[in-house]
Amino acid sequence: EKACKVLKKSDKSIQCAKINADTYKEIATEYDAESYPTLILFEQGNPKKYDGAMRDHSVIGWALTGENVSSLKVDLSQIEEMAQTEHVFYAFFGDIDSKEFKTYNMIAKFDEHRNFVHTDDPAAIEKYNARAPTLLAFRQFDEPVVHLEGEFGRISALTFIRLQGIAKCMYFNDIDSVNIFRGKRTAAFLAVDPDAHPKVVENFCNTA
Repeated sequence: EKACKVLKKSDKSIQCAKINADTYKEIATEYDAESYPTLILFEQGNPKKYDGAMRDHSVIGWALTGENVSSLKVDLSQIEEMAQTEHVFYAFFGDIDSKEFKTYNMIAKFDEHRNFVHTDDPAAIEKYNARAPTLLAFRQFDEPVVHLEGEFGRISALTFIRLQGIAKCMYFNDIDSVNIFRGKRTAAFLAVDPDAHPKVVENFCNTA
């Protein structure tokens, strides 16, 4: 839904339609929609099936460029807009021809659960004091912007992405539970009614 809104407002003005493949089986068969969801782009009547990650920014990049992109190129204004709407996303600052970007792009390619962007916009690099090539995490929790410390490498980038995507203190939920149990950070669980004991929750989070 978010990708459709962006595509509709783009220069290409791409319109989106959702079809129930169980109800319209003939259409699903005609366009070889064997698995769900299946995304097909029609350009001048010619269908093109998407085989990339089902992430908003990957879908948008593919629809606008015709290529499967793991990371979407953005400028300062787009980063600022995303920072207001995305819970967390990662941004590579630097030259897209560098070995560091190739490493970053490969990480993004195999991670379908996070949003990845990249930029070489001088204004963005200056505003966020990014020492390119580097990686930043933009979040709506804890510190809003976090920089990768040290040199950029595959292991350091993977560790940074895994750890910076989780808040230090949060209400337990199904979505974040996956990151909690996959991570290597020590976790403590507090079983308490937050409405009945707000001070206990506050002290617990301050300790974290």
